[in-house]
Amino acid sequence: MLAGILILFLTAAGLFLLLSYLNAFDKSLLIQEYQVHSEKIDLPLTAAVLTDLHSNYYGEAQQELLAALMAAAPDLILMAGDLADRDIPMDGFLDLLAGLPTKIPTYFVTGNHEFWSGKVSWIKAQLREQGITVLEGTCAQEKIHGQTLEICGLDDPTAGRKEFSRQVDQLPARHTAEPFSILLFHCPEHDKVKQLLPLEFDLILSGHAHGGQWRIPRLLNGVFAPNQWFFPKYAGGYYRHDRTVQIVSRGLAKDTTKIPRIFNRPELVILKIDKSAN
Repeated sequence: MLAGILILFLTAAGLFLLLSYLNAFDKSLLIQEYQVHSEKIDLPLTAAVLTDLHSNYYGEAQQELLAALMAAAPDLILMAGDLADRDIPMDGFLDLLAGLPTKIPTYFVTGNHEFWSGKVSWIKAQLREQGITVLEGTCAQEKIHGQTLEICGLDDPTAGRKEFSRQVDQLPARHTAEPFSILLFHCPEHDKVKQLLPLEFDLILSGHAHGGQWRIPRLLNGVFAPNQWFFPKYAGGYYRHDRTVQIVSRGLAKDTTKIPRIFNRPELVILKIDKSAN
């Protein structure tokens, strides 16, 4: 009787550990939704954030990723860098571009890998050919549901310290009465973002950290991230800095990371932006 109970317990424990192990390496696409509230928004809108694809594939010709994107019915697509990769053929990146809907306004900023590839000018040209707005220390206004948004973006600091400083300096400071403002900037780490907080953007969108690669659900948000090193504060998620909200995507890279993702599924971020909750 006791032996049977022990065998049953060990079998159940082994099954639990096996299932936990398999779940730890789950690379299926996660749709991660965040709510953003602002008094500057009258009618709700939806934005999709694509970052850190690193030319990985989600089905043939990116059909899985594109289907998930279209199912969210975004009013706006925002690309926060490292869609391409320095060591991987550009096919996955180019197939994504070819499949993106041309009627949805789409904006892009570079990540470090676009520069490391040595083809950053060519990459920007491919984006522009698809009708995508490339932001380089510049801003654009987009009208959605009759309301104006201001969307700005910076090249990754890999462009060079002087160029990064020049781009930051030419961004105008926001004011409370101005349109809802979004800044696309690949790097989430605080030492860089703190240079941007005085500009008082309503929303900063980043990637780069890959969710800290390894996570312990409910205990540890991430183990290691570039430029933040161990136990990164901004591995992925929703962060508030006074009047600015920062959202860091865990990114879409899944098959080519040198360190496998553990309890850290690749994600497509969907933002629901509406008026402040009562």
